[in-house]
Amino acid sequence: MKKFLLGTALSVLPLFSYDIHFNKSFEDSIKPDTLTTKLSIIVEAKKESSISNTLTKFNTFIKDVNSVDKNNGSLYIRPKYIYKDKSSQIDGYVGELNYDIASKDSKNINGFLSKILSIKKDDKTSIRVSNLSWKISQKSSENIISNLRIDSIIWAKDYANSLSKQLNSTCKVKEININSLYNPSILRMETRLMSAKSQANNLPIPDNSEKNIKLNANYTLECN
Repeated sequence: MKKFLLGTALSVLPLFSYDIHFNKSFEDSIKPDTLTTKLSIIVEAKKESSISNTLTKFNTFIKDVNSVDKNNGSLYIRPKYIYKDKSSQIDGYVGELNYDIASKDSKNINGFLSKILSIKKDDKTSIRVSNLSWKISQKSSENIISNLRIDSIIWAKDYANSLSKQLNSTCKVKEININSLYNPSILRMETRLMSAKSQANNLPIPDNSEKNIKLNANYTLECN
């Protein structure tokens, strides 16, 4: 009878355990590897067909270029209106061709823009380059964030083992929440406007300095 009561008493005693909550930051630096810009070619003319022919010529050339990456291409032509004799009348057309251009080599960007300028034949065509900036490619940013994530997990396991020895307890990682603080928009540098007389090989290239990517990890450790 006594043995039975003792066994029952021991079985209902709860194991003393507690959670430890804290956070830690992990950081690494990386150099942006891709120069990007937005290219716009704008043509004004009285005839819609004239604009279409000009933009088609530019578009064909851009599609055939292999030295740079081209994305998000768009082409549109719209009428220009003037108000005359108490009514709106069409007074020519405006067409625009847009592309996002990118390359890991700034020389390829300059060479591409030089060729684009060589196609321009008159003042009715304007070429605009904007948002010239160095960015970290998605693949590179994913790689470094993945490495930081692995570092944060390894560190947590090592810390749990170290804490177990210091407290003479058994501590284990219960939960990890990880957030990356990398924001690619901070890498945007400047906007440039290219006129007919500007030279693409003189286009100022933004400084390509290393950028920090930071990862915050929130931990919950359980010790008993």
